[in-house]
Order: sequence, then C-alpha cells, then structure tokens
Amino acid sequence: MVQTRIRKFSVVALGGIRLVNGAAALVVPRFVAARLGVEGQPGVLYVLRLFGIRTVVLGVELLFLSGERLEQSIRVAPLIHASDTAAAAIGGIRGQLPRRAAVLTTLLSATNTGLALLAQPAKGAQPPHHSTAAAGPRPTLSTHRGKDGKRYDTAHNGSVTARDRAVD
Repeated sequence: MVQTRIRKFSVVALGGIRLVNGAAALVVPRFVAARLGVEGQPGVLYVLRLFGIRTVVLGVELLFLSGERLEQSIRVAPLIHASDTAAAAIGGIRGQLPRRAAVLTTLLSATNTGLALLAQPAKGAQPPHHSTAAAGPRPTLSTHRGKDGKRYDTAHNGSVTARDRAVD
C-alpha cells in the first residue's frame, strides 16, 4: 500500500515537473535561459524550445495516459532522466555550461531520475491509474458458456453485474 502511494506520487510529481519545466522552456525560453545564465548564447532559444516540447509530451504521458502506454512511459523514464543528469554534469565539468546552470540542471535531472526510479513497479504491482474516486472500481470480465453452448462475457463492477453478451 505504501509503495503504491509512493509510486503514484512519483508518477504525478514527475509528470508535473516535466509539464511545468517543459512549458516554461517552450513558451518563455528567454526567461529560462536567463535563469540558467545562458542567455545570449547562439542557438540556446532553439535548443530550449526543442527540450520544451519533448518535456511537455513526456509530462502529458505520465499525467494522462493509463494502462500499458503509461507503463511504457514509466519504464523509459529512468533512462531519459539519467541521460539528462549525465549531460548536465558533463556540460558543467567541461565548461560547456556556466557553473550555476550545470549545478541547477544536474540537481533537477537527478531529482527527476530519483522520481523515475521510485515510479518503477514492484514485481506484480498494478499500474497507477489516473481515475477519480467518482469513477468507481474498474470492471472485471468473466466468461462462461450458456445452456445454448455459446460463450458469454459478463462485466462485474463492484456489486453490479452487467447483462451477458454473446461473443461467439
């Protein structure tokens, strides 16, 4: 139960961070460049916009997808953020980024890497669903053969059972 809560929190937190940072880089790249201390460098606005749209898409995936598509986004998240962390650290070590920008982006990317690792499923864990409490439990499906020999599927949602539907 605790691991499920940590996992859900990590997915939503990482999705939110991605969405906010990506939107900022996409919509106000000059502001982001100034905060990083890289304003005025050739190509920086272009690169920030590239980073921005990629990061917005990654955030939207975590916040709005479900099922296998969400799981795929969660599985690749550590690789994405670990490579971002390494790129920021290497850029700082080689002097390709100002010290402040290198430290800030390395710490942010390392935080994202940590969240991405916490979002990984435990063996046999269910994927985090982004459903509201009002949506209720997800229906289960059972299959049986009727007296007529046809196969029927029945949806069960808590105490309510939907009508049988012939599938043959």
